[in-house]
Amino acid sequence: MSLDQAFNALNRDISRPNYSQLPIAYGKRHTSEHTVDSDFSFIDTYPVVLVVDSQDRNTNLEEPGFYTVHLNETLKNITSIELVSGKLPNPSYNVTKNNNCLYFQETVEQMEENSCYGVIVEPGEYRPATLAETLTRLMCEVGGSKYSVTFDPITKRVTISTDDKVGTGIFNLIFTDKSAYMADHGFIDQTFIGRDSHGSSIKFDVKNVQVGCKKSIYNKRNIGKILGFKPINMTGQLSYTGTYTCDLSPFSYMAIFINDYDRVHSVNKSIDKSFCVIPLDCATNTFDVNARNVDNVKHIRFFNPPLKELNKVVVKFVDAHGNIVDFMGHNNLLILEVACSAGKPILRNTRQLVAGGH
Repeated sequence: MSLDQAFNALNRDISRPNYSQLPIAYGKRHTSEHTVDSDFSFIDTYPVVLVVDSQDRNTNLEEPGFYTVHLNETLKNITSIELVSGKLPNPSYNVTKNNNCLYFQETVEQMEENSCYGVIVEPGEYRPATLAETLTRLMCEVGGSKYSVTFDPITKRVTISTDDKVGTGIFNLIFTDKSAYMADHGFIDQTFIGRDSHGSSIKFDVKNVQVGCKKSIYNKRNIGKILGFKPINMTGQLSYTGTYTCDLSPFSYMAIFINDYDRVHSVNKSIDKSFCVIPLDCATNTFDVNARNVDNVKHIRFFNPPLKELNKVVVKFVDAHGNIVDFMGHNNLLILEVACSAGKPILRNTRQLVAGGH
């Protein structure tokens, strides 16, 4: 028996395929990322195809947008997990419970009390003209004036107007009530100074204060974004036209979270540390998860040292605003390729074995 054969026999696990039983290309593909030290690496890996189907969740407690699948066999010594394929249903509604509210003011009292009227659109699949008609009806039902929401098929912009029947001259559209710091924000130490009972200045404790540029963000469930309005409150007029075109495709992409295996880095905290981001294919209006069919795209997470075990998969789908995607009960499918190691580091070549013997 040659030295190579003896060494391979020592490293063979009878319950798992050994390196010689796997295609050479696959072995090379997974070797370079798992170096234990300068002499060893986990090259004796084998692939496990893991099918994660949302219908295998606890349907009494979980939805297809956020679920857990418990495996019937624990996988061990995992060196990488790759999303290779899958099937995602396109969310059927363009108006959902997360973007179906329009807020407005028409009285002095509302401005003084910082209150407003709010209309709620029933979630569903709308066309621009149908959505405009629905908003017109709802606003007229709650407000004292007569309102009109129109969609221009040429410019594709939405205009919201009032006849000011209440006679206040007030018509404010409320699209934001908060702001957030941009990614380039920072912190400074600031000393707060006051005066004591004798009028002398005194210094309070130094506090670490957040500073930087801010941007306005839409308030909760606001419909303004898909209507084409910026997250800026509109005041001082009786008619407003959206800055942008009406876009009833609220999903430009979705992020997939798989356990806590983070790959994605983004200034958008909603998708930061997700496993991958799947863009919407505008041509087909679908989400294509067949990553290997797209040039230069791999949704793969390496583990060094190897992940000890995997016995469940927690999947969560999130849109750009941090909302869990509502698939309306339709199931989704993810196919993962899990690379497992036989659990023993083996030498790169026989010369190292001989050298170690001395």
